[in-house]
Amino acid sequence: TTVSRAGRHCHQGHVLISELIDPLFRQVFCQQEQALFVTLLQALNPLEQPMIIRHWFKWRGLEMPSERAVNLLLTQVLSAGKDRCPELIVGDYCVRRFQDKLYLLKAFLPVDAGFVQRWPQGENTLVLKDNGQLRRMGRVQWDDGRDFWQHYEVTVRYRHGGEKIGLPGRSGTHLVKKLFQEAKVPPWLRSRMPFIFFDGQLAAVGDKWVADAFYEMPAGDKLQFKWTLASDNRKENDEKENNY
Repeated sequence: TTVSRAGRHCHQGHVLISELIDPLFRQVFCQQEQALFVTLLQALNPLEQPMIIRHWFKWRGLEMPSERAVNLLLTQVLSAGKDRCPELIVGDYCVRRFQDKLYLLKAFLPVDAGFVQRWPQGENTLVLKDNGQLRRMGRVQWDDGRDFWQHYEVTVRYRHGGEKIGLPGRSGTHLVKKLFQEAKVPPWLRSRMPFIFFDGQLAAVGDKWVADAFYEMPAGDKLQFKWTLASDNRKENDEKENNY
């Protein structure tokens, strides 16, 4: 029928556009962070920019943004000054800009800065309240083979401000705020980053830094953590990257 033929032609048109835009998308796409480079995207033809945005959503397996959402993204987020960190809610997701990248993240409610969560002994993975999960890597032991985990009360809290941590190979203690700035950790992750305490002493900041007092155990094992935020879609995207 005429309607079915029109539908097929429309689908074929979308497929063709997707194939044509994919090489441009690869040029402006940062695979490691699933982000778009702002300066590279801005250098493209204005007619190509909205197609890149839609391709980005499609690549992530998300519902296509409306024309209004794409226009707002281009005019308010992409065109914002370099010193700003604008964001735009699109459905259940949020597009954020930090420095020279656009990030597409699942929209989360803010974490409760006063919340304290105990990490039970013997558990390698801790599911955080509305904040993904923490996993300790490997099995760190004392010289006698005992798991050091059983010797501490392990708790997880969130940033209050003013926290300091001593780092392996660096003298003195360092403000976590300064470390965040040095590592260029996006602002929206700083408040969500889990702080891990052993008997009330700061032992690690997410999977970024481990305190020198706990970094290396007597047996030579090193303390490591992995923080996975649900919005990262890391497992899914790692699989996509391998096939990309």
